[in-house]
Formats: sequence, C-alpha cells, structure tokens
Amino acid sequence: MNGEAIQLSEDGAVRPGDRRPAGFGFVETLQTLKRRRWTIIATTLLGVALAYLAVVNLTPQYVAKATVMLDPRQANVVDVEDVLSGLPAGDDTVNSEILVIRSPLLVSHAVRTAGLANAKEFMPQPESSDGLLGWLSSTEDDTLAANVETAEARLHAQHAEILANVLERLNVARAGRSRAIDLRFTSEDPEAAARLVNALADAYLADQLQAKQQATASAQEFLDSRVAELRAQVQTAERAIEAYRIDAGLVGTGAGTIAAQQLSGLNTQLVLASAKRAEAEARLGQARRLAGAGGAESAAEVLQSQLIVNLRDAETEAERRIAELAEEYGERHPQMISARTQLRDVQRRIASEVAKIIASLQNEVAVARARESALEANVAGLERTAADQGAAEVQIRALEREADAARALFAQFLARASETATQRDIQRPDARILARATAPTTPNFPKPATILPIAAMLAFALGIVLALLLEQLERGYRSSEQIERALGLRPLGLVPAVSRRTRRGAPPEAYVLDKPSSAYAEALRSIVTSLRFGGADGAAPRSVMVTSALPKEGKSTLALSLGRMLASGGRSVLLIDADFRRPRVAEALGLETGPGLAGVLGGGAHPDAAMRRDDASGLHVLPAGAMTATSAADMLGSEAMAQLLRAVEQQYDLVLIDAPPALAVADSRVLASQVDAVLFAVKWAKTRRRTVNVAVSRLQDAGARIVGAALLAVDVRKHAQYGFGDSDVYFAARGYYQD
Repeated sequence: MNGEAIQLSEDGAVRPGDRRPAGFGFVETLQTLKRRRWTIIATTLLGVALAYLAVVNLTPQYVAKATVMLDPRQANVVDVEDVLSGLPAGDDTVNSEILVIRSPLLVSHAVRTAGLANAKEFMPQPESSDGLLGWLSSTEDDTLAANVETAEARLHAQHAEILANVLERLNVARAGRSRAIDLRFTSEDPEAAARLVNALADAYLADQLQAKQQATASAQEFLDSRVAELRAQVQTAERAIEAYRIDAGLVGTGAGTIAAQQLSGLNTQLVLASAKRAEAEARLGQARRLAGAGGAESAAEVLQSQLIVNLRDAETEAERRIAELAEEYGERHPQMISARTQLRDVQRRIASEVAKIIASLQNEVAVARARESALEANVAGLERTAADQGAAEVQIRALEREADAARALFAQFLARASETATQRDIQRPDARILARATAPTTPNFPKPATILPIAAMLAFALGIVLALLLEQLERGYRSSEQIERALGLRPLGLVPAVSRRTRRGAPPEAYVLDKPSSAYAEALRSIVTSLRFGGADGAAPRSVMVTSALPKEGKSTLALSLGRMLASGGRSVLLIDADFRRPRVAEALGLETGPGLAGVLGGGAHPDAAMRRDDASGLHVLPAGAMTATSAADMLGSEAMAQLLRAVEQQYDLVLIDAPPALAVADSRVLASQVDAVLFAVKWAKTRRRTVNVAVSRLQDAGARIVGAALLAVDVRKHAQYGFGDSDVYFAARGYYQD
C-alpha cells in the first residue's frame, strides 16, 4: 500500500502525526473502478442510448465536393506576360482565390444557377403570416409606394439572409499544400448540394475568363492608341536628324565623319612614328655611350653585323697565334712582329666598321624625327577641322538619342499590341476543374459509426470520473486498508453484520454464545488475537477501553460480545460499563444494576458487592450505576478509578471497559490515559471519515494508547465487491463458518 509505515512509540501506541497520507495510487484506483463498475457501465449505456436517440432524430446532412486546381502556367501562343500575367503560385494567391470563390457575388450567382433561391432549407422564418403579399394588397395610393419600398427592402434582407445561410454551409479550403481548392457544401438535399458546388466552380472559372478578356480588351485599346502616337514621334525625330545633318554639312559613313576617320588614322601613324623615333634614339644613345667607354663593339647593332663577327674571329685567331709564338720564339722574332702587325690591321678595320654603324644610326634618328614632325603638323590641322564639326555632332547625337528612344518604345508597344491581338481569342482561366461534384449517397452527418463509439468513450470516461467522485464523496470507511492509510491505526479485524433472521431475533452478544463457530465469533477471536500483542513491551494488555466516535456505532455490543466470548472460553473477564449517561450492559444481559461503578467510585459500595455475574457465559460485570452529583468525567478521572483499575487488573485476566463515544462527551478521553489499551470501534460505511479522524486525534491528544481499530457491522456481500485486500476474508471463506 502507498504511504508511510505505521510508526509506534516505545510503548507501542500510535502517536499524532504518525498517520499515512491518504490518496489514490494506481492499484487503489483500479480497485475503486472495479467496485464502481456498475456505475461506469450504467453511465456508458445511458450515454450511448442518448447518443443513439440524438442520431435517430437528427436531420441527415449531405456534403457534395468539387475540386478546382489553380494553374498559373499559361499555354500562350506568344508571350503576353507583360500585358496580362497569370496567377502567381504562392500561398497568398491560393488564399486570395479562396476569398474570391466565397465572395457574395459568385455565391449569389451559383445559388440562382442551382435553383436554390427559393429552397425552404435556406429561407428565413417569416416574420408574420401576412407575408409580402399583405404589404402589396393595400389599395390606397398614398401607402402603396411606401409598401412597395418596404417590400423591396424585405426582399433584399431575405436575399441577404439566404446568402448568409448558404455561406455558413459552404466550406472552401486548400487541399493540403497543393494548389487545389476543395469546394464543399452541406445540405439536406444531396442533389442540391452537388448542383451548388458545380455551379460555384463554373462561376469561378467564368469570372476568371471574363476578367482576363476585359483586361485584354482594355490593354489592346490602350496599346493601339499608344502605337499610333509613337509612330508619329519616330517619323518626326528621323526627319529632324536628316535636316540638321544637311544644314551642318556633315558627310560621313556609318563609322563617323571623314575628318574624324582621317584624324584617327593619322593619330595611329603618329604614335607609331613616335615609337620608332624613340627606339632609334635609344639605340643611338646606347651606341654612343659604349663608344665613349671604349666598348662600342658590344652594341646590339654592332653585334648583328656579319662583317664585325668575321673580324672578331680574325682578331681572336691573331691573338691566339701571338700567344703561341711568344712561348716559342720571343718578342723580337720576325714571325712575332708579323703577327702583331696583322692584329693591328684587324682592329683598325673593326673600329672603322663600328664608326660606320654609329653614323647609320644617326641618320635613322634624323629621318624618324622628320617623319614625326610632319605627322604632328597634319594631326593639328585635322584636329581643328574635327573640332569645328564636333559642335554639330553633339546636336546630331542628341537628336539621334531621341529618335532611338522613340524607335525602341515604338517597337516595344508594337510587339505588345501584336501579341495582345493574337492572344485575345485564346484566353483561358487560370484554374481548371479537377473533379466535379456528384450527389452523395450517404449522409455526412450524423454518422452513427463515428458518433456512437465517441459517445461510448466519453460516457465511459464520465463514468470513471463519476465513480472516482462517488468514491471521494463516500462518507465512511469500508476496509482495514483505508483505516490504516488514513489514521495510521493497526486494523484489528472486520466484524460482519449478522441479520436478525440469521440470529433468530437474538442479540449479537447472545448469538456469539449460540454460534461459537460463526463468522461473527471468528471476527471477535481475530480482534482478541490482535489485542494480545497490544500491551506495553508487546505484552497482552490487562485493561482495554472500547469506544467509538459517535453513539450507535456498536461499541457496547462489541464489548459485550468480546466479554461473553472470552468468559465462555474459561478466561476471567470483567466488563465495566463506564457509560453513565446511556448504560446498556446490565440491561442487555438482564442483570440488576445496583450501586454499580458510580457507587464504587463514590465510596458507598465495595467493588465485589457492586459486581454482577452473567450465568450464560461466566462474565463478571460492573454496571454503570446511578449518577451522582459529581460529573462523569470527574469520576472517571479520579484516583478512585485508577485504584479500582489497578485492583481489578490483578484479579482478572482482562478488564473490558465500555466507554462513552469520544466526540459525544469527554469521559472516554479522561479514562483513556488510565487503561493499557484503547480499542476504537468504527461502523462500516456509516460514520463519516472526518468524524472518525477528529475522534482519533482527540483521543491521541489525551494520551490514549490506541492499539487499533475494528470495523463493525460489515456487509460481507457488498464488502466482497469492493476489491480491497480484506474483501474476501469472510465471503470467500464462508464455508468455514457455521452461521
């Protein structure tokens, strides 16, 4: 079970604050539902029955569906996108077209086309029995016009109400994430529903086509007028260009004027001449620098001369021969002298050739400079001529730009006008019907196959909630588990209720002697067995007080039954009736009251003289006796009471005390602290739980050592249906008892 374990003090008593928290766990919830299963079943059946009656009495509603696909692709013979574009393919377009389909204009047209303008299903309720004819039946001229106006206003309002009713039943929605739009209409007449959605789809396509044709016609009219204006502007611009060109004397080709072409050519030649002159000057300068440094022979022009190359080879050969002769003959040998002479001749010839090459470079530089000067003079002359013609060309270019712009605009509008004229006769709407509506054969609402299971589930859920609510609102305790979980008290047993027929009119305290093997007697033995370990340090208590929260819970019957059963079994038992206000023990056993407990505590009687004996069981009884002026609480809490208890505890095996209810008077709380143990009696399913809780708390606050609680007058058959852990204690094992 859920909750904290029962905590006992060192002496075994349950203390305040040791109670387990109450609540519903999973197992407890299942047990509750099992106990209340007939409530759940009845609620479910009632819900299904009500749903069935509702389904049978509802008017069937049929839904017809048509599907329209938006198609932004245009099968154009020519491209007229700039004149009249189709629908874009975005989500906003689909939502916009849905609003168009639901527009009052299209829906009104569809209603008239489908013949639903006078359908009773959509007609508003008449305001009076006279109707419109009553307004028009007046013969007075002064009121006829007013009545006609009122009738027209009513007709308009009636039409608006019909349209509102149709729109309420019309559902236009996008099909998933596609460009398809589903048109659904709900009506009592399946044929009318199909006619309306088909008429609405046709009206939507016709509206699209009409809008395109009107837009095309308007565009064509505009383009034709604009083309005529632009044609006249182009002709005027071209005539102005030619007239100005003649006046300015500008003659040229498609590439420009002649002067401009000549100037361009001379500029090119001048650039080439300048480059050639610079190149010649560079070669000459290099040759002069090398000549001044004595190395002119290494200039590029010198190195490229074949004669110089041959002379260089001869010079090298002469130097080699001189080197060989110097080693063999010496400086004054004739051959050495001849060889040196030959070397000097070769070197003179090389110097002469280098001088000629430098002179040639000087001549080349002079020619290049002369050509460059001539070209510069020609360019200067042509530049003056081109400058004179430039001012005229500025105006020419301005006129040409205006003419080009006019020609381009004219060509564009001319092409668009031609395309629009071609497209006019092949316009198509930007949507097409994917599926036309057919008259539905089965109603969309109500659907018994859907409604009844849902109603059953809802009713079942309601039954579960109702069962749990009834369980929470249950006033009393029905099991030992509830006692233990809520109060933290050890359950001592369940005492079954014994019907009057079973005990043949005898009281329960007599029945326990007549039927010692009955379920009632076995329940009492179970309590006695649990009490054996309820004393201090686990010992059997010598004095046990039996009490309850309220009167008429059976605590006196329990005390009598326990006492007679134990006494008949050979044990020495004393039963003290401490309920001075409503004493019952002596009357139930048919004994004389005598001075009783009141007389003993008052000092006027000896305990032995006040006691009585039950001959049927051998039980000793100390009746309550007559009340004195002293209050019952003072008497029970007195030292005399404490001395009496100590004396009889030594004399008897067990002392049972039938105490008053804990909440009715304070007597039991005063007496509770003087006994070894307190047995708390609770009437099964009757005493309110809050009442029991308050009584237990007050006893514990008074120092009572409550060893446990017993549930009395248990309906065994009903208890077995609850599914508690102790539900089958007596019902399933009833074959063991002899009732």
